[in-house]
Formats: sequence, C-alpha cells, structure tokens
Amino acid sequence: MAQPASIPTATPVADELQARAVAVLDAFDGDITRVRVPLFYRLGLFVATLVMVLLPVCYLGLIGLLGYGAFWHATTHTGLLHWPGRRVALVALLLYAAPLVAALVLAFFLLKPFLAREARRPQSFMLSPSGEPLLFAFLQKICGLVGAPVPKRVQVNCEVNASASFRRGLWSLFGNDLTLTIGLPLAAGLSVREFAGVLAHEFGHFAQGTGMRLTYLIFRINGWFARVVYERDEWDEWLVYHSEESDSRIGFVLYFARFGVWVSRRILWLWMIIGHAVSCFLLRQMEFDADRYQTKVAGSDGFASTMKRIRLLAFAHAQAVHELEASWKTGQLPDNLPRYLVHWAQLVPEDVKKRVNEESARAKTRLFHTHPADAARVRRAEQLGASGVFRLDEPAAILFKDFHELCRSLTLYHYQQDLELKITPQNLVATEETMTGASAEVEGGAAVDRYFLSGTTLFRPLALTEADVRPLPDPNQSLANLVEARQRMQAARARTHDALKAWTEADERAIRAHQAGQLLLVGFKIRPKDFQVGAATGEAAKQAEAEAMRELARASSELEEFDRDARTRLASALQLLQEPEVLAAFENREELQREMVNLVRVLDSLRPALVSLFELRKEHAALYVLITNRENFSDIERVDFRIHKVAQTINRTIADVQLKLCRVPFPFSHARGRMFVADYARHDPPDPHAVLNALQQCTTHLQRLPMLYSRIIGRLVLVAEQVEARLAQPDAEQVQA
Repeated sequence: MAQPASIPTATPVADELQARAVAVLDAFDGDITRVRVPLFYRLGLFVATLVMVLLPVCYLGLIGLLGYGAFWHATTHTGLLHWPGRRVALVALLLYAAPLVAALVLAFFLLKPFLAREARRPQSFMLSPSGEPLLFAFLQKICGLVGAPVPKRVQVNCEVNASASFRRGLWSLFGNDLTLTIGLPLAAGLSVREFAGVLAHEFGHFAQGTGMRLTYLIFRINGWFARVVYERDEWDEWLVYHSEESDSRIGFVLYFARFGVWVSRRILWLWMIIGHAVSCFLLRQMEFDADRYQTKVAGSDGFASTMKRIRLLAFAHAQAVHELEASWKTGQLPDNLPRYLVHWAQLVPEDVKKRVNEESARAKTRLFHTHPADAARVRRAEQLGASGVFRLDEPAAILFKDFHELCRSLTLYHYQQDLELKITPQNLVATEETMTGASAEVEGGAAVDRYFLSGTTLFRPLALTEADVRPLPDPNQSLANLVEARQRMQAARARTHDALKAWTEADERAIRAHQAGQLLLVGFKIRPKDFQVGAATGEAAKQAEAEAMRELARASSELEEFDRDARTRLASALQLLQEPEVLAAFENREELQREMVNLVRVLDSLRPALVSLFELRKEHAALYVLITNRENFSDIERVDFRIHKVAQTINRTIADVQLKLCRVPFPFSHARGRMFVADYARHDPPDPHAVLNALQQCTTHLQRLPMLYSRIIGRLVLVAEQVEARLAQPDAEQVQA
C-alpha cells in the first residue's frame, strides 16, 4: 500500500488536521511485547489442518465410491437383462436401471455445489490514504505495534463490527492481500482508545497468517457441505415432482434416487457438523489471541469498556432496525445512520442496559459459537493486567477528516447499494430531526408508564372513542372524574401489577402450549419443559393451553376496573384540554386540538385490529416453530400440510386487518403522499410464496401496529400530563412520581 499522503499546511483546516495528527500519533507510549501462542491455539491449528485434509478427501471419496458402486453393479448384474418373460424382464430392467440412474442423480447432486456460482459480492465503500491521511497513518502505527501486514484495502460499512478478510478470496490466500472493514458506528460510538483496541484486534487476526488461511479454507469446505445438505433449488423440486407425478415405473427409479440423495445428505451433514465444530474451536482460540493484542494496546480496563460499549451499540442497532423499517414505510430515513444508531444507544433505559449486561455475564461458550462468551474474554483480558500503550480518550471520529460528511455519504450508499432502496433527496431527513422524533417516542413511552402506573400493555389497548373526549356540559364534572379515576388507579396499583403479571405469564404459557400442540399434531417429539406442558402428548398440550386461557380470562377480569379508570382519566384530561383556560397554556392551539381528535379517531379504528392481532400471535408462533423445525420432521408432507393450513388462517386474518385499516389515514408526518395505516402495516413487496408471505406479513403487522398504537397513546398521554399539570391539582406530583 502506498504511504499515506502528508497533510498539507496551507489552510486553517489542514493546520487543524496536522495538529490533530500530531496529538493522536504522539499519544502512543512504547511498544507491545509479543505473547507466546498458547497450547490450545496450536492444538486448534493442528486439528484444523487434519480436518481440512480429511474432509475434502472424504467428500471426493464418497463420489468415487458412488462411481465404483455403479460400475460394479453395471458389470456384475448383467444377468438381470436376460430374464425370460416380458413382465419379469421389465421388473429386472427396473432393478438393473434404478441403481444406475440413482447413482447418476446422486453424483449430480454431490457435484452441484461446485457448479453453482458464488453469490454476487456487494460493492464496497472504500477509503483512500489521500482522503483519510490521519486514519491511514493511525492504521500503519498499530500494524507496526502488532507486527501485522498493512491492509491493501480499507472499506467502511454501517455494521457494528470490524473484520479482516482476504481481498480476492482464494486468489489472495498465499499473500498479504488483505482487507480491513470498519463499521462506522464503532467510530461514532467509541473513544479513540477503544477504537485503537478494536483495530489492534483485527490486525491481530492479520498476524495469524496460518490460522486465517486454514479457517477460510474450512469455511469454504463447510460451504460445499451446507449447499448439499440444505440448499434446495429447481433441481430438487424437479426430482420430487417427477417422482410423485410420473409413471409408476419411472417414479420407482426416481424414488430410489431420492432415497440415495437423502442418505448422502445425512452423511454429509455429520461431516459438516464435525468441520463446523473444529472451525469454531479454532476461531475461538484466534479470538482469544487477537484479544491479547487489543488488551496490550488499549489496556485491560479499555478492553472491558469496549466490550460493554459494543454490546450496547449492537443492542441499539437491533432496536433501530425496526424503527428504520417503519420509517421507510413513511418515505423518510435518517441521513446519518452511524450517528442515528449511537443516539439509539443513548436512549436505552438504564434498567435495560443492566439487563443486557447481566445476560451477557451469564452467557456460556457453546460448541458451535464462533466467539467466546464476553465474560470469558474480559476475564482473560483482566488476567493480563495490561495498562495499554494508547490511552487517548477523545472520540474516535477525530481520526477522520470530515466524519459527518463521510457518514452521510456512506448512509446514502448503504441505502442505495446494500438495501437497494430507491432513495431520493426528499426521502432523507436530517438525523437531528429524526433523533428528536425518536427521543419523543421514548419520552412518550416513559410517559405512558408514568400515567398508567405501568398497569397497561400493548395487547390490551384502551378503548377510546371520539365521543369519550367530547367536552361535558360541566367541566367540573370532567375534573372530578379525572381525580377520582386517578385516585382509584393509585389504590389499585399493587393489585393491578399482580394481575398484569399473571396475565402476561398466562399469555406466554398459552402460546407455548399452542406451539407444542401443533408440533405434536404432526408427529414431532418435544421436551415438555421446553413448552411448559405436563407431558409430550397432544391432550396435555390442549389442557395446558385451556388452563392458560382460563387464567388469562381471570386476570383480564381483574384488570377491567383499572382499564376503565385509565380510560376515564385520559378521556377526562382530553375533555378538559378543550376548555379555553386550559387550552390557553398551549401553543398552536387549533392545530393541537385537530391533532388530538385525529389521533383518537385513529386509535379507535386501530383497536379492533390489535385485538385480532392478539389472537393471531399464537398462529404466528405456531407457523414459526413448524417452519424452523421442518427439516427435523420424518413426514415432510404431513408438516407441509399443517404449515399451509396455519398460513391460510394467518392470511385470512391479515386480509381482515387490512380491510379494517385500508381507509384509516396514517396520523403522523410522512413523505408518501396519501398514506393509510394499512399501507404502513403491510410488508412490501409481498413474497410470492404463500407461506413465507404469511410469516412476513404477520411479523410486520405484529411489529408495526403495536408500535403505532404506542406512538399514538404516548402522544396523547404527554398532552394529558400537561393538562393535569396546568390544572395544578394537589396530588399531581404524586401521580407522576
């Protein structure tokens, strides 16, 4: 790679870059000592080498054995061709031809992965030394510390990750033609010290020349096995169709071929599992080795903080993906995705952060994990007791010439190239505006919990109509209703929380029992404790579901009084909003009144759809568990019949929901012209496969409609809280505590 260009000093901007470069590069304090490669790593390399040799030999040996078997049969059993009698001769011909045809078909299916083209690699967003001189100087400095070759290409993406790879695949296997991929959300969310540790980790992989090459080859080999074992294409469909629809004599031969394909796939599945287990073991040792480089550069405490920060960014990324999907339905997307993801990380509540960290601390490393558990990695880093040679705690964004513009360019590239969206400038919204909206939604969610004392749930929506929020002749009556409802809610708070907990647990048991019943219906063996049923029988699953539904009904009846009071409180506050002395405290009064009426109208239309979706969740869970376990069923036709029946039920319900919402206008700002709630809820484009379409549409409706309900009710509650504060009731502080 060419040396990074020197930073010119002819302009104030260049002067700033020069000063920044000096400050960053001078912050490195000494070199790091190489750590002796541990025994487990060397053992992993040895076993991986052995497996790498044996797996292709076994694969080719199976094809050779198949060819030899076909040749032996063709030359040994020629007597079958000379049996007397027309009918007997026909049977003998079938017995002679069936193994040969089956062997030919099986050989084709084994060789098919070699003939298939590799998937098209997506275009990459590359950086250059002239465009980012400080970053490339920083990379070279860390490469020198680690003793790794400098990458030939540096590219960025929108993932919360960084990775090392061979630039041209197999063609780069025997050189140092390497690529470094950096997820810009890491640079947006980490300090430069933490970011340096991440880069040292990736360059540590660059230094693992033999390990990287062996792992790459094993994954390629496993890819061949996976294609044979799992990939189904038009050839598989052709074989199944003609074996079932052809003349019985031809069908017999093709069924024989299908049996051979099934047996070979089971054998190759075992080899694939062995290869995958070995490669995962090697990968985990490589991660531990790369972690040592990261720890020596950023310090043991820096390693721990980096793991915690990346974990939070990854969690926020998962949450933001759903928001982005919903935002695109409105025709709007943030113009700076890395900053948007970091903002979502800042919005994660403290109790959720604590839960995420606790789950990570409890996680254990399993046989097929490619990375060790975070807790094990942090323990090893702490055992090193390294202070680190780089401890600058400025934001990592200072390494880039213009980080904001780079993120905006990458974001547009990501939308157009990776997601293949038809983006125009009108679709991009300033990230600051998007973040304000996201903050408002989070604030609205917190307000709902405050206002309703954490006594409601999305799948028990409030029944609020336009008639409920019309002003009463006497506003004092609205005020009295509000105060009384609020007091009753306070008095019933503990009882309501117990009932809501019972409702939630019963709801979960009902769904799990329904899943168990569907699996047992098609002959799948289950472990009762996994589905909270008494025994692995259909009757036990029905009894468990019926008992859960009875408990659900009991809990619902206990919650009805609280629901009525919650509805009365909110409705009374919105009635009082229309009184002149209350409304006078708000800006844009007429617009606010129209907004409230419109939101209540949409909420009233949305509630029946949410009730339908509540019932649909069991079918969605059943469809998901049937599809994910399909390959483990002995009777595929039986499970496919059940899958199609469940999918039909889902499609009918979704069609009914769409009909209910097809004329309900979407109540928030968007860039789609005229848009209805049904459009927002629908997954586009629909999948041509009926079953997959049912799963996609159901998943999308279950995500977006409750999200829309939450957004509407959150906005109404925020206004209601301001109304109550305006009225300055003596117990207003107590209610909002």
